[in-house]
Amino acid sequence: MRPGPGVPPPAPERVALVEWPAERVRLADLRAGGRPRLLVVRDGPPPAVTDPLEDWVRLPASEADVAARMATLAARAAGGAARPRL
Repeated sequence: MRPGPGVPPPAPERVALVEWPAERVRLADLRAGGRPRLLVVRDGPPPAVTDPLEDWVRLPASEADVAARMATLAARAAGGAARPRL
């Protein structure tokens, strides 16, 4: 989902932080709305991620790691991420 003309691209603060697996219902709503999201994994196995607007990080994680993942997700949502050519 890309913003239309005149719509500002998503900023990293628009990336939703979601606790995995505790917030599965909220995650489904965010997915349906096309909002970029970073899943925070405290315990257990990480989720299977196939959506380019979704990523995960295991805690403890540095602020720099979380910020980098959020910036990448925001860029993907804005259509700014490079796509490989085949």
